[in-house]
Amino acid sequence: MAEKKEKRQTRFSYLNDYIMSASGEYIYTGRMWEYKGDLPFNKAKGSLSLLNLIIIAVSLSSGLIATPGASFVLYIVIPYVLELVLSLIVMYKLYTLFKDGPVVKDYEYKKSGAQLPAYYYGIMIGSVASFIGEAAYLMFNGFHGKVFLGILYLVSRLVCGFVAYKAAKKSKELNYQIIN
Repeated sequence: MAEKKEKRQTRFSYLNDYIMSASGEYIYTGRMWEYKGDLPFNKAKGSLSLLNLIIIAVSLSSGLIATPGASFVLYIVIPYVLELVLSLIVMYKLYTLFKDGPVVKDYEYKKSGAQLPAYYYGIMIGSVASFIGEAAYLMFNGFHGKVFLGILYLVSRLVCGFVAYKAAKKSKELNYQIIN
């Protein structure tokens, strides 16, 4: 019982960083992080958002390819769905990281910016696992007359994995530093 209470207090502990002013507004008094990267903020924001949109587009388009095995084989479908869901989560995390400009509140940075590389590596792992599953299926069961579609699916998985790797590297280059 005490564990739940303690967990709840830490989950909402960021609320302690807000104080009410005389006019009734809440003012954030906690730590702030500021973008100090090599690229200008808008270029960094645009490049990461573009890379994530490419990942989402390639994932969605490869899901529309009627390749043998990709419809009903779980070891192909589960990594694909994982990759697609993670890319949508990353889009939301990018939004929360970039919505207020180059200065971010501490709890927002910890829940979005600090976790981006791990999510991108998860997307890359899902893409590579889906590639391996499809390649194994094609190797053991054949192409069923859909050679072009099978190869196109495999290439799309490699492209998605490569773009996720580049996005992970670029998200590590986001240099946020504490300003107060």
